[in-house]
Amino acid sequence: MFTFDSVIRYSETGSDGRLSVPALVNYFQDCSTFQSESLGAGIGALKARSRAWFLSYWQIEVKEYPKMLTPVTVGTAPWEFRGFFGNRNFAMFPQGGVDGLTAAEKADLAFVNATSLWTLVDISSGRPARLTPEDTAPFSLEERLPMEYLDRKIHVPEGGEERAPIPVTPDFIDTNGHVNNARYIAAAMEQMPAGYRPCRIRVSYVSAAALGDVLCPLVSAEDGRTVISLRSPEGTVFAVVEFA
Repeated sequence: MFTFDSVIRYSETGSDGRLSVPALVNYFQDCSTFQSESLGAGIGALKARSRAWFLSYWQIEVKEYPKMLTPVTVGTAPWEFRGFFGNRNFAMFPQGGVDGLTAAEKADLAFVNATSLWTLVDISSGRPARLTPEDTAPFSLEERLPMEYLDRKIHVPEGGEERAPIPVTPDFIDTNGHVNNARYIAAAMEQMPAGYRPCRIRVSYVSAAALGDVLCPLVSAEDGRTVISLRSPEGTVFAVVEFA
């Protein structure tokens, strides 16, 4: 498992002094980027081949949100490549050695465990690109973390409440020219009551929003979960976020 160490900063916490949900997601995204860059398979190398990895799905299971000044270790490892897709685990641990631990021991130690699905895309055509050894050889597959792996389809309850539109401004945009993955989650969290802390976060990314677009939240709830569908004014779904 590729890892890096950090300390939870004040700027990464919410009103309760604990790591915020958007900051957690940024830690995970940074970790996979750090690994890819360290292996010569990062953003620049992919762009030179007209390729990019687009995140399609998150499932994040939170046992504890670390407090400010908590030393942490953030880790990631891919566990499967197939077709156009890569499956990747993430975890955040109390800082210390995780090398040599089994997958079960890592999952038990972690503050947070997560799985994700990524799609390799040909950025010149916008279509999925079938994986080749050049795409997968830099990475070592590891045993997937033991956690409950849910179906990737997120059921959106009927009805729902429309909330105020959110314009996409330049600070939303990533190196692919689209809204950054964590920004959708931040927009969804803004629809929740102050101080809300989900134990489970699932996100299905459907289509990419860009500068000048507008995210229109539709919020619905059932069975202990809240689902926020982020859509265009015309009804195109950009992302579906579930908190439970």
